[in-house]
Amino acid sequence: MSAGSAAGEGAREARAQTESRERREARERILSTAEPLFLAQGLGAVTMDAIAAALRMSKKTLYQHFPSKEALCVAAIERAMDVLDAELERIISAEGKSFDEVLSRVVALVAARLKGTGLLLEELERDAPALYERLQVLRREVIHRRPFALLTSGVASGALRSDVRPELVLRVMLTMAQHVIEPRALAELGMDPADAYQQAMSMIFEGIRAPRRAPVVT
Repeated sequence: MSAGSAAGEGAREARAQTESRERREARERILSTAEPLFLAQGLGAVTMDAIAAALRMSKKTLYQHFPSKEALCVAAIERAMDVLDAELERIISAEGKSFDEVLSRVVALVAARLKGTGLLLEELERDAPALYERLQVLRREVIHRRPFALLTSGVASGALRSDVRPELVLRVMLTMAQHVIEPRALAELGMDPADAYQQAMSMIFEGIRAPRRAPVVT
């Protein structure tokens, strides 16, 4: 290859890398803008025109990244769950924290993420069952990955009862996610997702916590 050809190839690779980076950055900006709109207004009320306007981006450019509003909503949900998963991993794997500290931070984080999701959950279940099922799959994946490590460490440290089976507790948590943190149950209970999650987690973990040792009287 001649020096000129090599230089040309290098320039093309550099342009391709720049375009790839710019595309990733644009995609991230779209998702970070669309997610709060979907949460606040629901899938039906949000339009691609509104998202493009919020981004100060042409609708044509928006459609180059996402072929439909539904595809954008799925990507926003997947991004939100990826962010939650990474934050849970950081909290659970942190050293020097007691089980109670870690559990408290996990519950607070998930409750904060659930706050304000009721409208979107209800609409997805009613009008976009495929998207709702995708959300359920992502929930199950996160529950299997992160809380299992938390439960295992709780048993090992003595914070949870020694007879606790993490696999069984995970199944209970999955049942909660599927049948309590879902629109119909929340409507019947008159609760929002964050409050229902916090109360359910409190009941689960209080039931499997190791007995408190009475202070030794000397």
